[in-house]
Amino acid sequence: MPHDPHTLLLLAAGPLVLIELMVVIRKFPIVGAWVFMTVAVLATFSVAPVLALFGFNVFPIDIVSAALGGVCVLRLLERHRAARSLWVVLGLLALAALRGVGSFGTQGAVNASRGLLYVFVAILFTQVCLGAQAWPKLQRLWMVTAGFLVVAALVYFARYGLNTYSGSGQRALDASQALIVAQAGLLAIALPGRRQRAFALLCFVVVLASQQRTVWAATLMAALVLAVGHRSIDGRRVSRTVRRGLVASFAAVVLLLVLGPTQLQQSVSTATSTVSTDSSSSTFGWRLQGWIDLLRQYQTKSIVDQAVGQPAGTGFVRTVGRGVVTASPHNMYVTVLLSLGALGLGAFVVLLATGLRRSQRGGIALRALVAGLVVFGIGYQFAPEQGLVVGAALALTVPARRAAKELQFA
Repeated sequence: MPHDPHTLLLLAAGPLVLIELMVVIRKFPIVGAWVFMTVAVLATFSVAPVLALFGFNVFPIDIVSAALGGVCVLRLLERHRAARSLWVVLGLLALAALRGVGSFGTQGAVNASRGLLYVFVAILFTQVCLGAQAWPKLQRLWMVTAGFLVVAALVYFARYGLNTYSGSGQRALDASQALIVAQAGLLAIALPGRRQRAFALLCFVVVLASQQRTVWAATLMAALVLAVGHRSIDGRRVSRTVRRGLVASFAAVVLLLVLGPTQLQQSVSTATSTVSTDSSSSTFGWRLQGWIDLLRQYQTKSIVDQAVGQPAGTGFVRTVGRGVVTASPHNMYVTVLLSLGALGLGAFVVLLATGLRRSQRGGIALRALVAGLVVFGIGYQFAPEQGLVVGAALALTVPARRAAKELQFA
């Protein structure tokens, strides 16, 4: 029995807070999405409080994820269904955690499982609790969050200038933040109104100045889907409007690069010139060499580890150049393969493919975002909030008359 008063208070108040949060989310599921997004974004700024309990660091997103998971259990008891491939990855993640406890202890296994668990819980919650109406509700959440991140980026540029990447390597937004901003810009393009076009252009300029090249690639893929897509709620006229908006936005970005501030031109030039396979001068080369080494290690693992994944806590140690790297692989597919094995990777690919196929029922904008995520996963793991996007696509199991109606912000 712990004697620390702080620990005793947490043990007494923690369950009450968790239950109360579950009650609120159970009654108003969209609140769960807003709270989850909030704590996930705050975590990227390293401002979220941390609670120490029995040697574990408990973050706000842990508490919110537990609440979302509890509400999902209640909904599933009411015979709501989730994608079978999602159950496969969740089952394999649980198996990896159990094996990790035996090999590396509870703390090591829990810490190693957190990142994937956040994403899959968000997918499950959106599909089971928000349902077919998830996407129209989530669009406003995305726009509000992106607005906050745009302001944060503008404050950064005002304080430090536009050329911090070429100088110190610092960026206004990290990859997950920049992806949210880019996604909101794409959503704004699909909405009518001049204010939406202006907001979209501002989002794209901020993403460009943030020098997140993986986000650039994901945005281009999503923009391509928007440009060639013909399935939209308001018919082909809106589809043409979307294409015109994309052309105008990207033309404005190119014009800004040519005639804009010298600092921005230098920073973009640095970002593009370092894209190579040389691990000593390129982050892409660094990642590529790490992926190759990790895949070589995977080939030497036991049949069990190859099939269902290594015990949680094993880590991702690899050799890049002459150094040893222990950071995450910066690749969602490699992470899933090593963590959940070939079965897990297969189930995850099926999950994304199913989401991509169903997303067409939610409008071209949703499909574009899912397609962009497929590309983004090559350079980074999915951030927790991106599980809401995939879950919204999976929730579209049957066409609903107005389930895919785009929100109007005019």
